[in-house]
Amino acid sequence: MAEVEAAARTSGVDAILLFADDPRIYLANGYEKVANCAKWLMINDHETLGIAEKPIAEMMVKMLSGDSWDEGSVDLLGYLF
Repeated sequence: MAEVEAAARTSGVDAILLFADDPRIYLANGYEKVANCAKWLMINDHETLGIAEKPIAEMMVKMLSGDSWDEGSVDLLGYLF
């Protein structure tokens, strides 16, 4: 995790966002659970089912900049970095 965070900081990334079924290791390393709604493309067995938008309980974030995490919607359909 330290290498990923160092690479992200060097690249000017503001935050790391991840999804974890078991959050313990991330909580111990400074990540926080967040309750944002997320928007994503639902796919099942190679079939597009549509766009979903709802909270994801497993969402976690670690801020790398001095900014705070925004409570707005997280668009996972957006521009690919």
